[in-house]
Amino acid sequence: MGSRDFVYYVDFPDDGWVTPPEPGESIAAWADDVVGDLRAQEGTAVALGSQLRGYGQSYRELEAETGALWVPQVDDGVLATLWADVLAAEPEMATIEAVLQAERARAATTAVAEDQPSVEVVRLPAGPAVRTRMLELGGHGLTGTAQLAEQVSHLIVPAPAVHDEGRPAVVRHVVGWVLLEHGDELAELADDCAALVEIERL
Repeated sequence: MGSRDFVYYVDFPDDGWVTPPEPGESIAAWADDVVGDLRAQEGTAVALGSQLRGYGQSYRELEAETGALWVPQVDDGVLATLWADVLAAEPEMATIEAVLQAERARAATTAVAEDQPSVEVVRLPAGPAVRTRMLELGGHGLTGTAQLAEQVSHLIVPAPAVHDEGRPAVVRHVVGWVLLEHGDELAELADDCAALVEIERL
C-alpha cells in the first residue's frame, strides 16, 4: 500500500462494532478477548466465542484490508459484517459508468433465484459510488459457508482519480448479513457506514 497517493478510512455509526484479529494474532485468543470485553454471560459466551472464531477465520481467508463485525447486543451475536479493500483498474475501467456496467453484469450472473439486484449510482461524501444490493450464497463475505446472505456493496470512484501502483483505484466497501428478514434495516446500516468512508489524498 506504500505506492498509493491516498489513504482511506472506515468508520462506524455506532459503538457496536468489533475489529477482527490482526495478522498473526491467534484467532482463538482474539475471540476470547472479545467475549470478555463484551461481558458475555456463560451460556452466551460459548455460542458467541464459536461464532467469532468462525468469522475471524473467514476474515483472514478473505484477505481484506480492513473490516469489522457488528455486535450491537451481545446476546444476539454477530448481526452484520463489514470489509473494505482497494481495486486497481485500467483507466478505461475506472469511471463511474464502467464500474456501473461491470456491477450490473456481475449482479446478473451471481444473483440467487428470484432476487432482483439493485445497482445504482449514489453520491457519497468520499465521491460517486456504485451501490449494489443483492442476495448471494455466502454473500456477506465472512460466512465461510454457502449460506444465503444479503449484501450492500459500494464501489467508490473518487473524482479526480486516486492511484494504487500507478493505476486508478476504486475503494470497495461491503456490508453483509444473513438475517434476511431485516434486510431493509441492515441495508440502511450499510449506507450509513459507507457515508462515513473518508479518502485523503497524499
